[in-house]
Parts: sequence; structure tokens; C-alpha cells
Amino acid sequence: MGQDAIDKIQAQIIAPSQVLYVDQKNGNDNNDGTTQATAVRTLDKAVSLITKNIPTLTIKLTTYTEPENQIYNTFNISKPIDNNNLKVDTFKLMGTWETYRTEHIVAKIIVPYGKIETGIYDYSVEPAEQYYQWGRFFIEKANTIYLQSVLFEFSDDTIDSEKYRNSIVYGLKKSFQIRDLYGNTMTLKNNCSIINVYGQTNIDIINFDADNATVTGTSLIIDDSNSKRYKTDPKTNPDAEYVSGGTVGGLITKYINNSVNFTGNTLGSTKGLPSKTKAIYTQGFD
Repeated sequence: MGQDAIDKIQAQIIAPSQVLYVDQKNGNDNNDGTTQATAVRTLDKAVSLITKNIPTLTIKLTTYTEPENQIYNTFNISKPIDNNNLKVDTFKLMGTWETYRTEHIVAKIIVPYGKIETGIYDYSVEPAEQYYQWGRFFIEKANTIYLQSVLFEFSDDTIDSEKYRNSIVYGLKKSFQIRDLYGNTMTLKNNCSIINVYGQTNIDIINFDADNATVTGTSLIIDDSNSKRYKTDPKTNPDAEYVSGGTVGGLITKYINNSVNFTGNTLGSTKGLPSKTKAIYTQGFD
């Protein structure tokens, strides 16, 4: 048995779950983040504290109802979360329940810019150089995602679909659920999706159960394509070497909408699915 397998078994037996608290008003990045009283201040710090191979991770984002404190309800993170490295099975991200319940206030995350490994290399040079997918992503190669009282916002700087691809979840492997967004709206700008299922064919369920929230915008909620893949950042190096992108559809077993109002072009004429991605069973998108 290899060390990776041993580490995974130990993580599952010794600590099958981990909870981390983030409070941008009262937290401190010198804290351990394990309780509300010892919350960290930034999402970046919380990510640095994640235990690898943990079966269930919960990150709780503190939100505030007072107008003067609502600036602390918007969270930034410096780069996408790489679950290829962390290997967390179930990732839960939750805004504070009390403020959602009383005022329908949710945490808002600005989707970060970064790169994702593609496994495509230029072997004509030594050492071989990898081509990356660039854009705005919150988490890549996630297994199971559960979002509660959390919205995401995309910036305008990466809407060029030839250069960039933007998605909250890139490479979903198992399941996705979003809940408790009543009265709130998320906007999918051009070339911005909720989930990119490029090449993922074993997705169990995608469930939108968000208490009559609205998702609107100009893009479909699901994407299954890539833009050009670059060796270096196309933002800072417009002439960066690239290879063309493509489309590889995914397969979803259950695709369910319980209580989200999809408007704009988010469903298109295909229930929000791109042409090469299929769902065996759909409900609530008609």
C-alpha cells in the first residue's frame, strides 16, 4: 500500500470531517479557524488549513445584517481551489444561517482568476511544458459540492471565449446542490457557467433547490467546452503559445430544478445543457 493510500485511510478514520470558520470582520488569520470564536479572516487562510483526503469539509462564512457591516459579506480568494491536490470528497460551503433566515442575506464570493492543469504538454522542448486552461473558477475537480446561502460573482475581464473559460465548479465528478438563496439573484455573464462538466461522465445528480432564487444572464448554466489552452498567462502575455480548445460532453444521471427561476439565456432551448452533454433524467426545467 502506497503512502497516499495510507494517508487517506488515516484521515478518514482519525478525522472524518473538518469545519472551518471565516469571519472577515472579527476573524484573525493567526487563529486555527475551528470555531466561530477562533475564525480566520480570509478564505485563502481557510483553504490553507484544509486537511488533505478529508471525507467531509465544511467552510462557514460569517455574514452580517447591519448596513455598515455588509461589506464583510463579500469574500475574495486569490486563486481557484485545487481539489486534485486536496482530494476532499464532500465540499460544503455555507453562509451564516441566522442572517439568511432573518434577512435572506447570503455570502457572496468573487470568482478568482487562475489556471487549471490540462495534461496537454509540448514535448518538443525539454523539459516538456504544459498548456493550461485559464479563466475564473472557484473550485476544480470537485467530487461532491454543497452550497448553502452562497452566491458567486464573475468579473468582466475574462468573458473572451477564445482565451478564457469561466465556471464556479470546473470538472464536477459526483454531485452538486445549491440551497437557500431566497430573494437573491446570481448573474451568469457571457462565457460564465455554474458548472463545467468537460469530459465528466459519472455525475450522479445536479440539484438546484434554492428557494425561488433567480439565476439570470447570457450563458447556459452548464458548460462542457474549453477555450485555447496557453503555456503562460494570456492576460500578461497576449502572444503566449497555445493549442486550440474543444468540447467533450458530460453525462448526468439526474438533473433537477426544485425552486430556481432561470431567466435570460441560462436555459436556452436545451434546459441549460450544452449540445454534447446529456441528462438521463430531468425534472423541473420545463
